[in-house]
Amino acid sequence: MKEGLPHPFSCAFGSKLGNKDGPVLVFDLDTTGHHTTYLRYLLQYWKAHSFKKLVLIVGHNFPVYDELEVSPPHIVIVRVAPEQRQLPHFVKRMGRFPCALWTCWLEWRLLNFYAKQWGASHCMVMYMDLILYGPLALHFPLHCEVSGIYFRPAFHYGPLGWTNNSRREQIRSLRQRCLLGSALRHERLRTVFCLDPYAVGPINQLTPHQKAVFLPDPVESTSSAGLKNARRTLISVEADRRVLLFFGYITRRKGIGQLLSALKILPDDIARRSCLLLAGKIDPAIENLVTTGLAELSACSPLQVISHASVVPEPQVMDYFFACDIVLCPYQHHVGMSGVLLRAAISRRPVIVSNYGLLGAFADQHKLGIAIDADSPIQIANAISKLVRETPMPMSDTAVRTLEQQYSASNFCKTILKHITESH
Repeated sequence: MKEGLPHPFSCAFGSKLGNKDGPVLVFDLDTTGHHTTYLRYLLQYWKAHSFKKLVLIVGHNFPVYDELEVSPPHIVIVRVAPEQRQLPHFVKRMGRFPCALWTCWLEWRLLNFYAKQWGASHCMVMYMDLILYGPLALHFPLHCEVSGIYFRPAFHYGPLGWTNNSRREQIRSLRQRCLLGSALRHERLRTVFCLDPYAVGPINQLTPHQKAVFLPDPVESTSSAGLKNARRTLISVEADRRVLLFFGYITRRKGIGQLLSALKILPDDIARRSCLLLAGKIDPAIENLVTTGLAELSACSPLQVISHASVVPEPQVMDYFFACDIVLCPYQHHVGMSGVLLRAAISRRPVIVSNYGLLGAFADQHKLGIAIDADSPIQIANAISKLVRETPMPMSDTAVRTLEQQYSASNFCKTILKHITESH
């Protein structure tokens, strides 16, 4: 079906509240990483547990899943044509910030357009950060009620002692607090799903209405049964080496530069007993840097290096965690949760993780490994040496089962359905 869309600066907003008997509209145009995984979980759960009509608005390259394409009549998947999201050339030349503003504006227009077209009763935005800080904070009208996932709250980091309270972070905190406080007063905003459990209270303190709820970041656990030979079949690691896993979409902010510097200064006896396993697609912007760094590392160190530099199919993701001995998360000033950290916990693998923000607090609370200053290659190298020399105590079965239940895909979906389909 071809869709028409008003010009971005057209002001034909609907102010009438959406049809209470209309479908729920789920909106996510990003098809990378966890976005597709979240949508797959939600669609599968919706098919099994809800008979309310669902309209899923996704990017044109949303993957085709056989079990989802053969959907019951109450589930509709609409792929948005690329030209409907295209940025004008003059905006692209203006830099990152103007592009983000324009993208936010276009997505808001698309959201409102499809909500009106389908007569939606409720919109669920799977990535809501920019819309919270933009259209909702400015109280732009919307056809129906809206809820969404808030990924990166950071205004509460300072009071919790999770940052160095630099001037830049203080300004960010103040900006978030002001914009979020305004957005929470939007009459059409129903629920803010927050992946950071520590942020729910501070968010709800900004408004007399309790709009924020904790949403567990879902991890699909896999039994270790049958994975005893995962290392042998998945990777060609040399005998008596401990595998250090660096997993996911590899970008500069994941700390790959600091990690490579740390590995170059590892003592030889530790390097001989270690193997670096990179698993995930490398950001094209740093591909030369990573490739050159790995080549230099292989030339100057007895460390074994294995690179699987491509997107890891979802069914194989947990295989990498069961195949490794240590998980590396030296993320640079990362805000929010990380699926890598959760997968490490469920597979009982110790982590070396940044002590900044939620990641450091979560790792400390659940005794997941060593939290370090991820800006420091020396601290990263010392942590690797410690975990290679010593075998840390794994999490107890009870603790792992608790995490698996709390962060299960079904709990993720139940929480969303409860808040977007109940009557208010």
